[in-house]
Amino acid sequence: MDKRAVILFDGDCALCNSSVRWLAHRDSSDRLRFAALQSNFGQQLLSNVQSNLPEHLDSLILCLNEEVFCESSAIIRIAILLGIPWSLARPLLLIPKCARDPLYRWVARNRKRWGANDACVLFDDEVTRRML
Repeated sequence: MDKRAVILFDGDCALCNSSVRWLAHRDSSDRLRFAALQSNFGQQLLSNVQSNLPEHLDSLILCLNEEVFCESSAIIRIAILLGIPWSLARPLLLIPKCARDPLYRWVARNRKRWGANDACVLFDDEVTRRML
């Protein structure tokens, strides 16, 4: 059995916070845990995995079984963890990162300009239970 996956997200981004809520409610296997990049736990975990990350990172990181995934690879692997129908995204891993990541980076660059930034977010009990 896989260890629980830890998703580090930008706690100051409403799009990221909404994504965390969406993921928590679709994770029927209870494998996903969440931590804001700005939290003490997030900063500690980030410092432990920093060597495996790109120099400039602009949002989501998945830590799973001592492996670290970011950008489109993180999104696809999270979808796989959610099971059917989301795991049908697995073949997207066959597309080279250089073709997948530009779309991810474009969304990451523009998310706050689109109004997706709000530091004051209240999570429901399901999400709060999964926060680290």
